Amino acid sequence: MAKFIKFHLGGQSFGMDVLLIQEILLADEIRIFDVPNAPKFLTGIINLRGTLAPIINLGIKIGRPADSITDKSRVIVCKAGPAGAVGVLVDELAELVETDKPGIGSITSRVGKIENEGVIPHEEDEPMRVITMADILGGEEGRSSHETA
Repeated sequence: MAKFIKFHLGGQSFGMDVLLIQEILLADEIRIFDVPNAPKFLTGIINLRGTLAPIINLGIKIGRPADSITDKSRVIVCKAGPAGAVGVLVDELAELVETDKPGIGSITSRVGKIENEGVIPHEEDEPMRVITMADILGGEEGRSSHETA
């Protein structure tokens, strides 16, 4: 059974495979250091127990306007292989979504700058676009992701 953390960005639902997640931090309670001349989507870096981790504003990465950090904002810290960890800034966490129907149906669409392929039905909620590490770590544009309904 696949498990995803569902979160919101600009009023839309997104999700991330729980196997990618190392931890979740309260964005308004951590110190984010600016990085001069960084791309707009790079909010800054944090000191994560002695290791520097970049913080990516996923909203900006997919072409949405930047939102302010609020008490509902979270940083999802993801495992990034030998590179260490990377934090993903999101507007709000929603819930844990479990599905045993991966890959049913198939669509291709564009959401911001991220391509979405595949549909995984999940109850009657709005579609949830699944964000992959390729989306997070890719250049200015993401490379691939999937949709979950």
